Amino acid sequence: MELFHEYKNKYFHLVFRILNLAKNGLYKDEVIRLIEKEEYDEKIIGKDFKTFEGMLLNQYNKTDNFNFLEERDGKYYSILNNKDSIPIKVRFSKLEKSWLNGMTKEPVVQALLGKETLEKLEAGLAEVKAGSNQVIEFTNKGKNDFDVDLEKLSKDFYTILEGIINEKPILYSNVDKNGNEYNNQLALPIRIEYSLKDDKFRASLYSLEEKRSIMVNLHTLKEVKIAQNFNSKVKKEDVIKNLKEKKYSKIPITIELEDIRGAMERCFMSLSSFERNSRIISENKYEIDIYYYTFEEDEVIRKIMSLGPYVKVKSPSRVRDIVIDNIKKAFMFETAETIKNINKLS
Repeated sequence: MELFHEYKNKYFHLVFRILNLAKNGLYKDEVIRLIEKEEYDEKIIGKDFKTFEGMLLNQYNKTDNFNFLEERDGKYYSILNNKDSIPIKVRFSKLEKSWLNGMTKEPVVQALLGKETLEKLEAGLAEVKAGSNQVIEFTNKGKNDFDVDLEKLSKDFYTILEGIINEKPILYSNVDKNGNEYNNQLALPIRIEYSLKDDKFRASLYSLEEKRSIMVNLHTLKEVKIAQNFNSKVKKEDVIKNLKEKKYSKIPITIELEDIRGAMERCFMSLSSFERNSRIISENKYEIDIYYYTFEEDEVIRKIMSLGPYVKVKSPSRVRDIVIDNIKKAFMFETAETIKNINKLS
């Protein structure tokens, strides 16, 4: 697994953040809290069983440590001698700038960023060669059968975002896919998601009336506002913890993976949004436990199958049978298509 791969690994951002925060010094427990909040559940990041925390806090030999921080008077400081207020600044590649320039032309992006932010971006990208994201072809993406009111989307987006940041409940009215109306529902917003596959913004909420987690599409919201003069005793962290306890898979999917043609790196990249525990069982062969919310099982299975012949499901047997059945169906479909194409040529 590559530690410093900007596109594939969250540890790069974690180091970036800690080095900037450590300009004025961080206590050891502050560094540990930052790491625990953002690192993966599996603490081991190398084949020699060393932890990210240990390497960052110089707990091993000098050749094994990252040597990014130095301890002085009980605090850890960045080794960078940059006097700037931000020791490490974000540097975009030409390709990233071109992509960003193309994104600023997207109507939805313009609506969500707002005029002030958009003008700053356009000024910063003034010398970038004009780019358009129309050259990007998306596959397996559904086509919306509804029109998006960009002004309303932006207003609802920032109302929900305010609720998330300040942990304030919201009152919303919504119409679900079956046409059922829900008016003046009280809920605590947890997060906003964007589904590239469905091209939809969704909000994950916790219903304070029904005491359960729900998901609503932003384009189906009739109205949403902050619930004034209402202080909820329910905290976002408690909701997430409760969801994990009730909706989390009690038995992980265990796979065996052979690290051929970068399979291990592709696995970590593909499954980066799920909790995992990994262990070495022999040279270039690993066993990985994948933990997930029960409603995400289909997605986990698809991601496992996308890794190809270098991975096999060891348990549970129910999931293994699903994978085998899916492979058989795919093979039968390909065979039928091949026969159909041969007949056309005859």
